[in-house]
Amino acid sequence: MAESKYVIFKLEGERYGIPIDRVEQILNNQNPTRIPRTHKMVLGVFELRGETLAAVDLRTRLDFAPQQGDANYIIVSGSFGRTALRVDTVDGIEDFDDADIDESPEMLKDTNDAFFNSIGRKKDQLTVLLDTEHLLPKDIAKAVSKAHKAAA
Repeated sequence: MAESKYVIFKLEGERYGIPIDRVEQILNNQNPTRIPRTHKMVLGVFELRGETLAAVDLRTRLDFAPQQGDANYIIVSGSFGRTALRVDTVDGIEDFDDADIDESPEMLKDTNDAFFNSIGRKKDQLTVLLDTEHLLPKDIAKAVSKAHKAAA
């Protein structure tokens, strides 16, 4: 039985997970520099060890109301490069066996916006497992990729 590890975080008190192999690190609160005329989910940019990273608010991405105050940032990588995802809190790392993961019901899949991957079940808790390759909308992923290549 295969086992997968996920970084577990919360938004609006609900549990979400990102595959640990896509996570580079977790940061405490950051203060991104706002870039005018960018999409409302892009909070701005900040510097991390000599690289400028875009900060994306997952609350806004998932249609939750923006929230002020401290948060955590999860640095993820994908075909788009690297970006920082703002989340309410990070709970830690959790293992899911294949038997603990239910594929997304067809009615919840959106072929135009396929960030929702599956549901993890463990200890009477459900965790929404996200697909980082589709977590950023195509236009934002393209902009992050372009900025990442320019910085390289």
